[in-house]
Amino acid sequence: MTKENVPYLIVAVAIVVMVVVFLLRKQIFRIKATKRGFEIDSSPPKADPGVTAKGVTSKTGAANVRNEEGTGVAVEDITAHKDVNITNTKSPKT
Repeated sequence: MTKENVPYLIVAVAIVVMVVVFLLRKQIFRIKATKRGFEIDSSPPKADPGVTAKGVTSKTGAANVRNEEGTGVAVEDITAHKDVNITNTKSPKT
């Protein structure tokens, strides 16, 4: 390697680092450090259930749960006198 090639090598390494960071931010794959080195996992992340409700009671109304594929809601031990509405929606993209 000559001194003329060093700037090209630095630029190439920087481009590779930027591409890896971009792909990690987009969650296209995940890198996990192990004792033997690094593992690359490209499987999609496991989705949690959209809505989890435990111990929800309504004295005189109804309990309504609606999932519209948001990030998830977990609710426990709710007692209400009227209707209980639990909604899980995607946030609008800006």
